[in-house]
Amino acid sequence: MFWGDPHITTFDGRMYNFPGVCTYILSMDCTSSNFWIYGLMKECGGGNNPAPSLSALDSVTIYARVSDGNQTGVELQRGWVVNIGGAKLRISEGMSARHGNLIIRRTSEHVFVTLPNMITVQWDGLQMAVIRLPNDIGMDRTCGLCGKYNRDPDDDFYMRFGHTDQTDNPNVFGNSWAFPTHFRPCDMVDEEEVNPCHYHTDRDSDAISTCNRHFYDVPFTNCHAKVDPQPYFDNCRRDYCGSEWRRDQNLPLCNALSAYATACELAGRPITSWRSSQLCPIDEIKEITKEEGCPWDELEFDFEEGDSERDTIDPY
Repeated sequence: MFWGDPHITTFDGRMYNFPGVCTYILSMDCTSSNFWIYGLMKECGGGNNPAPSLSALDSVTIYARVSDGNQTGVELQRGWVVNIGGAKLRISEGMSARHGNLIIRRTSEHVFVTLPNMITVQWDGLQMAVIRLPNDIGMDRTCGLCGKYNRDPDDDFYMRFGHTDQTDNPNVFGNSWAFPTHFRPCDMVDEEEVNPCHYHTDRDSDAISTCNRHFYDVPFTNCHAKVDPQPYFDNCRRDYCGSEWRRDQNLPLCNALSAYATACELAGRPITSWRSSQLCPIDEIKEITKEEGCPWDELEFDFEEGDSERDTIDPY
């Protein structure tokens, strides 16, 4: 799972923070190269912030190999936009479609892309992505920022080149999975991890109070036995201190609560009806998501109203 500044949980449950600004390999098949999942992280909410800039996931690109050796790819952008070969497609709620060997569907809050091997990428259209592995994926096949899936979190920080060197430093690990290009070079993240609350001591008490009030109250307490809330509280506090990204709309808090609710769902203890008119109302979050993404009226195709996409997207 990736959310916030990015806060990352590997397939084996190791949690770390990595504020990179580049394209990174989130996960790939390191045995047969049948799939690649990249994430573009950009600076967000900096402004006149005296602390080092935070970053967030801006888009997710998915490639899957097809039988003839070629590959099918889609990019999931902000605003629930799916970019296929430069054509930016709006997928309406409840819609399912197929592009090559990828299945794409949209729910109220997320876009899901399912690969041929049944790996599913879930994108909230704004800043959170979840990569779900099928039960029969096999051990030690994956690598990238999501780690090596083998139920052993201690070996998740294998670095990119050679796959024999490990590190205990999350920034060194994250830097090794950067994927710079001529058009988008990468700056390395400093090895020392920075806590933005050390720069914003005036915000820290409010961050503690705000995050604590929600994470340690119903309905979130119903999941505490399944998913430890403390790491999510800690990162809620960090982002509340450091992020300028829509602070007036409580986006740092809403992102943290949404991430915890997603983790609880994955653990089999879903939290229902946690949003309200006062707390992260879904209509407001949807408007933020649309505003952060590509404007609807600039999209090239519309699934509901046009037929131009039929050569690329085959509804099923």
